[in-house]
Amino acid sequence: MMQRIGKSAVLAIALVAAVLVASGAGVAWGKTEFRLSNQLPPSHHISKGLVLFAAKVKEYSKGAVEVKIFDSAQLFKDTEIVEGLQDVNRGRP
Repeated sequence: MMQRIGKSAVLAIALVAAVLVASGAGVAWGKTEFRLSNQLPPSHHISKGLVLFAAKVKEYSKGAVEVKIFDSAQLFKDTEIVEGLQDVNRGRP
């Protein structure tokens, strides 16, 4: 189970990084904000890694890109993430 959670977190981080690179975030636009949904509590080691990731994104982009983390399934439950992304891509909030 622990290995599966770790792979999910790595996949989520890789996805966010790919979006950042593909969008050229911070290059032509002002500040860009990404929301990152996490089903784990803030005390979990993966959540702590995501906080570090968000800090590094902000540092490396010189503040042009900010990652807001929503722990404990505040934004989406883990089973709702794909559907939530599809809704956003269809223009629904």
